[in-house]
Amino acid sequence: MLNEKQELVGLIHLDHVRATIFQTELYETVHIKDLMVMPSSTITPQESLHGVLKKFDDANQWNLPVIENNRYVGFVSKSSILSKYREELMQTI
Repeated sequence: MLNEKQELVGLIHLDHVRATIFQTELYETVHIKDLMVMPSSTITPQESLHGVLKKFDDANQWNLPVIENNRYVGFVSKSSILSKYREELMQTI
């Protein structure tokens, strides 16, 4: 979730929604703010690949938000990095 300044104020993970998604009687009592959590780690566009991969491992996450100048830029997935690495590795063979 972003605020009016495009700053990241929280994430909602499927695991947090799963317990209530099929319980329609809870729809009026469960609010987004109750499901949001701050990410355990964020990355910046200036970080090295090594640093980013370490953050993925340390956070035990496959997706991390990218923040630049306190603003949300997007998400980077560990699988997209590894896929690109494999693609480039295959080109050198």
